[in-house]
Amino acid sequence: MQLLIVLSLAFLAACLVYSRWQPRSNGKSPPGPPRLPIIRNMLQLGRNPDKSLARLSKTYGPLMSLKLGNQLATVVSSPELAKEVLHKQGLVFAKAFTPFGAEKLPRHASS
Repeated sequence: MQLLIVLSLAFLAACLVYSRWQPRSNGKSPPGPPRLPIIRNMLQLGRNPDKSLARLSKTYGPLMSLKLGNQLATVVSSPELAKEVLHKQGLVFAKAFTPFGAEKLPRHASS
């Protein structure tokens, strides 16, 4: 029981230290909810991601960023803004995501 309490307190202390050292905004990504270490924003999506994203968009606006594990996701929740983003930045979003590990394999270019 004491080990569980010590581990919980150590985890909370690590989260607190990590959140203080983590930069809030790098100027490139839109604002979004605060992130937890490792799992980032995954718990905020819950069982109904569509309702959770609608609730988050009321707080953080129609353009927000979420960090889902290691992947940064940009969420656009208004149709007008989605049309503008896809029209101006369509080629950026059309590019397929390649995991970092797959890029390091020697056959990445030929697969």
